[in-house]
Amino acid sequence: LLKRPEIKYEAIKNVVGGIENRRVEREVEIAIKYEGYMRKLHEDLKLYEKIDRIYIPNNLNYKNISGLRKEFIEKLEKIKPVTLGQAARIPGMTPAAISLLHIYMGKKNV
Repeated sequence: LLKRPEIKYEAIKNVVGGIENRRVEREVEIAIKYEGYMRKLHEDLKLYEKIDRIYIPNNLNYKNISGLRKEFIEKLEKIKPVTLGQAARIPGMTPAAISLLHIYMGKKNV
């Protein structure tokens, strides 16, 4: 019930039993409400840790990547990210563009 935004711990504590400490009640409510968000954030962090270990060759010609939009090529050429993780954190860069870059690097064994 607490995962629903309109339900507060105060409304259900008579059913599930109250905690005598309001601070602890609030922490329990927050932990339950945001558990899914925190799990997703943790998964994203693990992904970024992984792609931060995938290095982009400094001589990679982004124009050779089929399907990569011109705006992404320009950003990559200007910023010159060292890793795939850095490329993913470029403002406006999409997951699809990062996938194209990753697939291209895999095909070229770079």
